[in-house]
Amino acid sequence: LDQIIDYEIRLRRYSVLKKNEWDHYRGSTKLYYDDDTYIYDMKSKKLITTKEFQTGNYAVDEDSDYAYDKDLKDWHGYLYTHGENILAIGLQKDRESRDDLLRQRVTAGSISSITTDPYVGSVIYLKDSRDWSNRNDKFIPKAQDLRLMVEDAIIVKEDKLITKEELRPGDRLYLVRDDLKCKFILVK
Repeated sequence: LDQIIDYEIRLRRYSVLKKNEWDHYRGSTKLYYDDDTYIYDMKSKKLITTKEFQTGNYAVDEDSDYAYDKDLKDWHGYLYTHGENILAIGLQKDRESRDDLLRQRVTAGSISSITTDPYVGSVIYLKDSRDWSNRNDKFIPKAQDLRLMVEDAIIVKEDKLITKEELRPGDRLYLVRDDLKCKFILVK
């Protein structure tokens, strides 16, 4: 996030997931949010209001003395949008590098079961799963069910943010994951 202005954010050096592949941009762009936008702070693991988003230190002038003294940096996020309108934002303090994004997988499948692991939290088992292959330009079926962590994932269903507790066996998912850790889940 480069700047947060009343109901507008400016991004610089951003990536967009288009047709299952990441496109990277060096320039800047504007996107818009409103009081209906779901804003989730992934560090504190809670929804925040638009006022908290606007007044928090999620986007700072990194060259300022204030930012230097307080060791503040711009936050980064996963944004779910319709056009230029943001429906949900997942804010994270650490930046995903271009290489990190390229390692992430786009996966589709159906939930077969949901459990809680004492070490990693909520876990889903995905059946009939398939990963997107950039080389083959299609989804490739997985040989076995996937065990995926959903504890910190941004989960969207019918354009609304939902909790991991609202996931159900049989739900069809489209998701972005970093190895076994889900970053973003769209429930179809």
